[in-house]
Amino acid sequence: ISSCYSGWACTRSTPKKRGKFRRPPRPAPSKLRPKAVVTILVSGSGTGVGKTRVTAALARTAHRAGKRVQIVKPIQTGVAEGAPSDADDAVALAGIPRANAYTLRRYPAALAPIAAAASAGVEFLLPEVLFETRNLPDTDVRLIEGAGGLAVPLAYGAIFGEVCPTDWKVYAMKVNVDAVVLVVPDELGAINQARLVYCYLVAENPLTKGGMFRSLEGGVFLNALKPPPPEVAASTRAALRGCQVPVWGELATDAIEPHIQKPLSDWLGLA
Repeated sequence: ISSCYSGWACTRSTPKKRGKFRRPPRPAPSKLRPKAVVTILVSGSGTGVGKTRVTAALARTAHRAGKRVQIVKPIQTGVAEGAPSDADDAVALAGIPRANAYTLRRYPAALAPIAAAASAGVEFLLPEVLFETRNLPDTDVRLIEGAGGLAVPLAYGAIFGEVCPTDWKVYAMKVNVDAVVLVVPDELGAINQARLVYCYLVAENPLTKGGMFRSLEGGVFLNALKPPPPEVAASTRAALRGCQVPVWGELATDAIEPHIQKPLSDWLGLA
């Protein structure tokens, strides 16, 4: 039984004679493993879905709870050298020190990362970015904002003998993130977008099949770029509940205070 269409390995269970499948409760973050820095990747269903806005709202919330917050943009495209990056915009919106923003690579062309680097006449070397991400200064909460959607490739090639482009999902595994926030516009069509990106996140790939990396935990964050009709908002939430796609948070149009659900609130250290 699966909440996704054939071919996706997510939310599977062994058929039972009675009752509905329910996932076992996940331990609180503090009981999972000792870790000094909580790392969250903010990705989404595509470009222009409001990742920077959601990142800023999460940073502001964690900062107000007394946490040291860091915002990282591993790859910034479409912004000239010297201009504010998404990380700079996010810390400004969140009201946290500008020094807490880190932009590791930037390319002026508004293209996908590999193409943007090529347009600038350089090669995008993912191992270098992974190394720099892992060696950032200490903090309590590290919010990493991806570029584009979750499945945007960051490198091509084979992983463990299988063709599997390295995208933000693989990046998240390699930097050992605690959770992935999937930003989806709160509008008509959100059900399809949320299911697709969530199922891709939790589906197995050569990295998880080989036992080298654990599966990722994630949830959808509905971001209202404009106010959705009440009936659309209600039907979106009902459908995602029915499809067992977790909604971890919501952000209303022009709001700066998000509505955050567990376990995301636990990862951010909220009381």
